Amino acid sequence: MYTRRGLMALSPALLTLTAGCSLLGGDDTHQEESERSQAEEGNQTGEENQTEEDIQYTEDSNTDEYVLSLLQLPDGFSPLSEEVILRSELEEGEPNYERFERNDLLRQHSNQFVEDTEVEVPAFVSSTVYVTETQSSAENLKRQQIDAFVGDTEQEQTLDGEHEIPTTFVESETDDEALVRAYLGRNQNAVFELLVTGELDQSIEDLYIQMLV
Repeated sequence: MYTRRGLMALSPALLTLTAGCSLLGGDDTHQEESERSQAEEGNQTGEENQTEEDIQYTEDSNTDEYVLSLLQLPDGFSPLSEEVILRSELEEGEPNYERFERNDLLRQHSNQFVEDTEVEVPAFVSSTVYVTETQSSAENLKRQQIDAFVGDTEQEQTLDGEHEIPTTFVESETDDEALVRAYLGRNQNAVFELLVTGELDQSIEDLYIQMLV
């Protein structure tokens, strides 16, 4: 059986969303107001030019086919948790409310699995799909998730053309020196994320491709 300490070490908090922003201002108030107005007009124009084809996913989209199931994993894994969070069902003050608002999130569907083993830190697999309001917010979210991997062992490589959607592979280590690998890709206004800690008897890249088929 896996230990509580092991599960804590493999917590998906490794990829907690962060939204930092820097506000650069000058002494000229009129200039600030003009720049703000131009930015708002640009955002409005961008939204108007964004067609229904650009917004492929909605809060009500069925994302079951985009998260891994137990049958797709190697032998020796058990379900840990499955969760679907919808923004329309969140109320102000709930733990996920601000995160969804801050990142323009509409839907988050996660399926997580843990290896059946006696070792202290078992292998862990987390398959997640995030649906956002716009393509730009999805790209920002993907970038945040990639930036969450920090350390000397971090490796980032964009894999264009090898999958159905442009994908970034990131590799890092936890404080307990557990190997963490992740594939992150974006299609329209959705972000696909596969996070794996520990070693598997199956190619992680193959698992990620199964999320996209």
